This record gives sequence, C-alpha cells and structure tokens, in this order.
Amino acid sequence: MNTAIKLTLAAALATAGMVPLAYAAETATPHVSIVYIDTLSDDGDGTAFDALSNKAMHPDMTQQAQAEAKSNEKIASTLKMQQINTDDVVQIDTAANGGKIVYVR
Repeated sequence: MNTAIKLTLAAALATAGMVPLAYAAETATPHVSIVYIDTLSDDGDGTAFDALSNKAMHPDMTQQAQAEAKSNEKIASTLKMQQINTDDVVQIDTAANGGKIVYVR
C-alpha cells in the first residue's frame, strides 16, 4: 500500500502544473507549499485524499512528518505564518525542485 500511495501522490504532483493552483497555496517562504488534504477530494478518483485522510487518523503515522515540521525552520515558519499548528501536519514530500510539500488536515 505504501507504494500505491507514493505512486498516487507522484501522479498528482506531476499533473499539478496543468491545473490551476487551487491545490497548493504558495506561501511567502520559498520552496514550501501547503496543501490542505480536503482539497484533494477533487483529484478525480479521490485516491490521494483517501490515503492522506486515513493517515491523518493515525497519530503514529504522522509523527515523523510533524517532527520534521518542527525541526525544519522554513517549514515551521511557513506554518506559523499560515497559522497552522504542526500537529495538523500529515505528510511532507520533497518536490522535484527540492522544495517541500506539506500536507495538512
């Protein structure tokens, strides 16, 4: 299932350039994008939304991402500017350009 989630998210990110930026809200901090997982319910078949929603319900599955959000200065400051608590972080991915994509509930 881990591979299926990764492939689904990779496909969603690959097509993100073809869709208006409704999915990711670029912030003032370079290379950090915030994606609200509830916006992924419009991704066609809903697989990314389902995977991240399920992950969000299990604190043991989000601990690593939340720890990274707290320890990475750019991510932490972006979350603070957007008034998002680090406990709402579900997953963090690295984009092709090296930036971070932070999925929050």
